Amino acid sequence: MKRLLYFLILTGVITLIACNNNNEEITDSNSGKTELVETAGSAYNYKVESEIPAESKVTEAAPVDELEITYRDIYDKIASMSEIYYTYEINTDDFNAAKISGENIDAVTFSKDESDNLFAVLFYTYNRAYKDSSKYQSTVEAYDWLCEYLDESTYRTDKYEQDDNDIFYVIATGNDIDPETLPVSFKEYKNPDDFFNDDERAQTYENLLVQGDYSGLYDYMADYEKDHDRGEDRSLDESLNALNEILAISEGKVQVEYDKYENESTVYYSGVTDISQDCNIIPLYKTGSYGSTFKCRYGFAGKDWIFFETVYFAGDGMEPESIHFDLTDLKRDVIQSTGTVLESAEYAPPVEWKSGIIDRGIGFEPSIKLKGEKEVEYILDEKDIEAFTLLSKMESLHSTLYYLPASYDDI
Repeated sequence: MKRLLYFLILTGVITLIACNNNNEEITDSNSGKTELVETAGSAYNYKVESEIPAESKVTEAAPVDELEITYRDIYDKIASMSEIYYTYEINTDDFNAAKISGENIDAVTFSKDESDNLFAVLFYTYNRAYKDSSKYQSTVEAYDWLCEYLDESTYRTDKYEQDDNDIFYVIATGNDIDPETLPVSFKEYKNPDDFFNDDERAQTYENLLVQGDYSGLYDYMADYEKDHDRGEDRSLDESLNALNEILAISEGKVQVEYDKYENESTVYYSGVTDISQDCNIIPLYKTGSYGSTFKCRYGFAGKDWIFFETVYFAGDGMEPESIHFDLTDLKRDVIQSTGTVLESAEYAPPVEWKSGIIDRGIGFEPSIKLKGEKEVEYILDEKDIEAFTLLSKMESLHSTLYYLPASYDDI
């Protein structure tokens, strides 16, 4: 009996030892924490709860040398947000750079060799003290757009200060270049032989442009070209290209009136220069030291006053728009020889209406209505539409010519 009892006790002790040997205690070197879990082949096992820092678990993306975006992408984005005044390009041994200067946004893009993709983009503001200004806000908006457009693992970004400016940069991760070494100003790269690098030439250019003397300006620059390489002078080349186009489309079709007291010119389409009983709208553009502006003169000529104060605009497929004039904007005269009364006012037409005339032409069926004590409706004919289209194109080319000296000075 004692032997049996001894055998049972001994068997229990051996079983308990075997169970303890199957429980393997593991302590994590990082945390020292253990967790008892049931595993196959044993009653329990200890599971390690790791506390390895999260960043050491992440596999970082390989650095990239280029951003998945091109100069054209940046240009188109800026053009959708702001009128573009000028662009300017330079090429060095290290990079190709292009400046895009707009009414509300300024940027510089950088690419290498012949690559279309960029490796860096800078957006810059001119005065950080005016962070509430539309220019500053638009610049930040364009910068934010680019950051959202790109995969965030492909670029590094921040901003730095230069004089009074805030400069925001986006650079591909594979480039360890210091953003502050990338040029925002291109002045050191200017061509010393550039056409505008002479005060007398620049002043003559401005005077002829203000006078709307495109033929005289072309002759002046063509004469200069005889002794200079047009291929090495960006200003000369771009000016002559724009002047060539103006002269080609306007020959025999426009009339320019220069006011020497105001130092301002008005450019009309020949035969569409005066408000009359048969014409209630005159497209035109004005030029001056300020550049150029496209406008229309709206008016009425007849035996009785209509005292119009509002002009309504209509066209196929567009919502009607209107312009209301104050009394100080309106001109009212009486032609003594005939007793005809004349009412008129000048103002830029609605953008959608103007675009409809230029893009869709005669099929747009544009019309206006002058409304006051009485009202008069006028439907634009083919000649009016041709005048609109031609003068709008000329004004755009004039604007290009106007900003070329400015782009040279500002770069």
